[in-house]
Amino acid sequence: MNKTPFLSICILTYNRKSTLRAALDAILAQVEGVDGYEVVVSDNDSQDGTEAFMTEYLLVHPSVRYYRNESNVWVSGNVQKSIERARGEYVAFFSDDDIPPPGFFQAISERLHARKPTILYVDHKLMTDEVTCESIAGLTSSFTKEYEEGASYIYEADLGFISALTLRRNEALKFLYEIVPGEDCGAFLEIAFHMALTCKGPFIYDKTICVLAGRDEGGAPILIAGCVNIAKLYKTLAAKHLIPQSLVDRFITRQLLRSVPKNTLHTRSKGMPRWECSVKEMTSCYGKYWPFYVLVLPIYLIPRWFCRWAYALRNRLKGRLKSIR
Repeated sequence: MNKTPFLSICILTYNRKSTLRAALDAILAQVEGVDGYEVVVSDNDSQDGTEAFMTEYLLVHPSVRYYRNESNVWVSGNVQKSIERARGEYVAFFSDDDIPPPGFFQAISERLHARKPTILYVDHKLMTDEVTCESIAGLTSSFTKEYEEGASYIYEADLGFISALTLRRNEALKFLYEIVPGEDCGAFLEIAFHMALTCKGPFIYDKTICVLAGRDEGGAPILIAGCVNIAKLYKTLAAKHLIPQSLVDRFITRQLLRSVPKNTLHTRSKGMPRWECSVKEMTSCYGKYWPFYVLVLPIYLIPRWFCRWAYALRNRLKGRLKSIR
């Protein structure tokens, strides 16, 4: 029987066959053989043996639908293809290095059935020795909120972690071909933001449900995908008159007081030239805001060795504060 699934779990993968197995095993332990789910793997032309691994994996788990792109279409293109390949009423994105704690997808499905939201966004935490599938139940928040107005929703929820995001598929398809595939990782955000700002709600932010991030994505990739590109997206939305300029200013100021300094310091400390934003690019994005000159630009002017020392010190102090609490 090929019943139409209610929820499509779309795994985006590229050159991570070792973590992909762990993600698949954890997902299938929750949904394999359960009505209403499908698991779709979109392989972005991996070169590490992912295709051979999946060929063997499908012999044991034939319900998984596996697709390999003919060429690398970047994360944005793979997001598009995942939505196209899905058949469910809803699409839950999932990264190949994250882990769903036990009961995660049952909780997602229950929220979707109960409230029929256009977008559901849940919490995420970095997996550490202290934060595991066994301990996560005691670490989740009691916060949950339903929105009818999209601008407040995207500002408060952020929507920036892909494995925490579920979209109503028929609404997502409306914006699918407005996204131009590129090296950036922002297609899922562009689609979600446009849905929140132009479609009818409700939109739900539920921190009682939490997914585990399988590795620390801080630093360079987040400086580009999670900071600069999102700031540019906010500016684009304001240019389309979908959000007011005041919301752009509030969001970017919040970035500059929180995530941008941390990830700039991480980028400089790790020495990742492929991902490192130039001073010119950063100034172009953030130059009209005073916190950039106080909290971010100085990081580009100090030696890299000092950035490594400062970042290590920051992490030690953060660890001590956590132990005190």
